[in-house]
Amino acid sequence: MRPIPDDQDVVDGANATPGPAAAQSDATFYHHGLPARDTRLPPSSAAWVRSVVHLLEPTTSADAVTRKETTLLRTPPFMVEDVEQVKDLIQRHPLVTVVSDTANGLVASHYPVLLEPGTGDDIVLLTHFGCPDDQTHELGRHEVLVVVQGPHGYVSPGWYPPGQIVPTWNYANAHLWGQVEIMSEPDKLSMFHALVDRFERVMPCPRSLSQDEEMTRQVASEAVGVRIRVTRFEARFRLSQNKPPELRDHVIEQLDQSGPYANPGLADFMRHRPA
Repeated sequence: MRPIPDDQDVVDGANATPGPAAAQSDATFYHHGLPARDTRLPPSSAAWVRSVVHLLEPTTSADAVTRKETTLLRTPPFMVEDVEQVKDLIQRHPLVTVVSDTANGLVASHYPVLLEPGTGDDIVLLTHFGCPDDQTHELGRHEVLVVVQGPHGYVSPGWYPPGQIVPTWNYANAHLWGQVEIMSEPDKLSMFHALVDRFERVMPCPRSLSQDEEMTRQVASEAVGVRIRVTRFEARFRLSQNKPPELRDHVIEQLDQSGPYANPGLADFMRHRPA
């Protein structure tokens, strides 16, 4: 399991590292990975356009992988290659989106996952698919993409010094690619027990599937247990790392306050992940 290497030119808002395409004109920008040049734009306007395009129409990891030979948009200040940080994100935000490219097109489902313990630097996800989702996804016939969405929220330019007008959206997410293995019946039952215990243990009076094994087996019979062995991932924590420390601290303060874009969860995530 490995992070996707950072070996491409960077176009991230106004903070772009010029590559061959960008060198042709200061007004070059990327729209969904396709270079589009308008030489009528002055450099300052071009930088603003790049910012807006990046904010409103971010490139997805799937798009990036298919266009790796052309214009893979990557943002080194925000990329996360530490496996433990990715595991922590999954632990905190266990409801994931699983995407499969099937013979009938793309399909997506949403399921809670567990991290298999004792895997070291590998990431192995445990979950289940309700029937007939297992057939819809053609599980076991191809790799899947798992999307983990962490905290996110709007950052207003009103929190920046006067004269700055371009907003952004802070977020933490991870895209993981992996192979699917169908669990045995005993493993599936163990996974169901662990999944329920994971969330029930904080309740005042936790419920357990062990209280009714017969019902548990009946419910489990209507699902397929799966193990997803992650082979590569791309994680991005965009948390205002490209801003001066004092401005980043101010953004955190604003997110912690009341208002239309109050987001204490995002503020706490930023506070515990220094730039």
